[in-house]
Amino acid sequence: ENLYQPTGYKKALASNEKKVGAFQSLTGENVSSKGLDHNNMVPFFGSKVTQGTGEKGYEGLLDIYTGGGSQQNKKEGIAPLFKPRANMSHINGTPNNNEFMMERQRSVLTNKMKVENGGTYKLTNQIHPKIEPEIAFLISKELSGSVTREEVLAATSEVYSCMEILDSRYKQFKYFSMEDVISDNSSSSQFILGEPLKDFSSLNLADLKLKMKVNGTVAQEGTTAAISGDPVISVMQLCELLAVRGKSLPAGSIVLAGAATIAVALEPGMNIELEMEGFETMSVKVEA
Repeated sequence: ENLYQPTGYKKALASNEKKVGAFQSLTGENVSSKGLDHNNMVPFFGSKVTQGTGEKGYEGLLDIYTGGGSQQNKKEGIAPLFKPRANMSHINGTPNNNEFMMERQRSVLTNKMKVENGGTYKLTNQIHPKIEPEIAFLISKELSGSVTREEVLAATSEVYSCMEILDSRYKQFKYFSMEDVISDNSSSSQFILGEPLKDFSSLNLADLKLKMKVNGTVAQEGTTAAISGDPVISVMQLCELLAVRGKSLPAGSIVLAGAATIAVALEPGMNIELEMEGFETMSVKVEA
């Protein structure tokens, strides 16, 4: 315990300096390490050394048994490909590659593709239609280039719960290339808008609960957080994508932000309903 005292520690240190390179044997004799030569200090695997004998040659094996980790590579952060911006982080983790591709493509919808809320959708001349729940924005002011979330909301006059009907132009398709997706207009076919909501300031658009029912039974449910983490971000990304091509998002545009759940295949006799937090229930009937 004297080693913990300043004077005791200094004495022990001075004594140790005199015995560097020496140790005491089990019989009590002082032995100098300079006189220790043994066979293990000389390579014994032949007249020529054919493998590394450096002091770090077996660090990997040593790490396995000791957990030293001397050869572990430290994780390094990679700079983002795009300029960081507020309200665009992914608090639930990085999206998968499907989201990566969706951010870089868009499809076009026209008024001819609209099906009335509460109306009937006929399967005549369709190939393999599916339906999915979404949220849509009516843009009343032109947006262009890199815009903020606040600018998108300020330019939005109405918000809708909506459903989009997908139907590819390809029969019996299995795998799609990017070229196939673009030429197929991203499988866009028809869409149904619910009742417009003009005052949406009290809603958290980034996390609205929703249920899509088929004949009264819940077929899919989720939240709008599944749409790019926040559906408003879809509008922001669309503006950036248009700007690359020298275009802007014109006033009067209705933007469908993307699917909140996986799509449901349509069959005759179905009655599809969408219940979204803060919106009136919308529906469409399916006939042959």
